[in-house]
Amino acid sequence: MFQIIYYSDDVYESIENWLPKIAASYARITDRIIDNGPNLGMPYTESFG
Repeated sequence: MFQIIYYSDDVYESIENWLPKIAASYARITDRIIDNGPNLGMPYTESFG
């Protein structure tokens, strides 16, 4: 299991003020990151090389 740490409380607070549809999408993605780590695959992550 992974953990997401925000570098600033302001960042976390700004996320809480996003539109509900965008915030819901972000919540789904961060749940996947917490469960599976940063290698989510397409369309979320893609290698550069």
